[in-house]
Amino acid sequence: KSSDEYKKNKNVTTPTNKILTSMCAPSRLLYILKYGIAYVHAQKKLDDGSVTVELQKHIMRYQQLFAALAVTRTLDRGIKKGVIWHTQGSGKTALSYYLVNILTDYYAKKNIVPKFYFIVDRIDLKKQAATEFEIRGLSVKSAETREELMKQFDERNSLSGNSGKKEITVINIQRFDERKKEKIDLPDYNTNLQRIFIIDEAHRSYDPKGSFLANLLDADRNAVRIALTGTPLIGD
Repeated sequence: KSSDEYKKNKNVTTPTNKILTSMCAPSRLLYILKYGIAYVHAQKKLDDGSVTVELQKHIMRYQQLFAALAVTRTLDRGIKKGVIWHTQGSGKTALSYYLVNILTDYYAKKNIVPKFYFIVDRIDLKKQAATEFEIRGLSVKSAETREELMKQFDERNSLSGNSGKKEITVINIQRFDERKKEKIDLPDYNTNLQRIFIIDEAHRSYDPKGSFLANLLDADRNAVRIALTGTPLIGD
């Protein structure tokens, strides 16, 4: 402790000190302990070819932490839509899992119940996302048709099942009939309900003219819309 190197690194202006004091700030450390740990029931293939379930503990990564903090900070400003730019492999689906817990508590303080929808545009992404959510302990619902989704929207309760687990509905937009251009009429909002749409791979060519997704987002102007992408196409 008496060495010159130690005294130098203790200086508040050094990178070492800045990293440690910001990462270990009490508020941030408590936030990670409350929201940043996921217990994952992951399948592991053994040498003999059999498969076993291994319980893993995953810790929120820095980009997921800053994205989550940015979401609630943006909501505090009254803004309900935005883009999260995460590079490939940075854990966009895991971030969505963390956001379910974070935003459930965020809206609970306002006496509002959130309902979460994760939107993809390919069947393989739907299966992958559903698996990622399930192994982290979420109850995953799916809507394969427009009618199924509209039926879910008609439900006024916060949870569809009786397991007590938090829920998310995974929607593969590709399965919906894009030829049906008619306007979508959603039931009137309960005063304590907030829909949250998380749109995966948002840079893809979701048809903005008359597509089901465009109609859906337009039908609920009060919804929170979070776009995830590793390839942002942001123009004027």
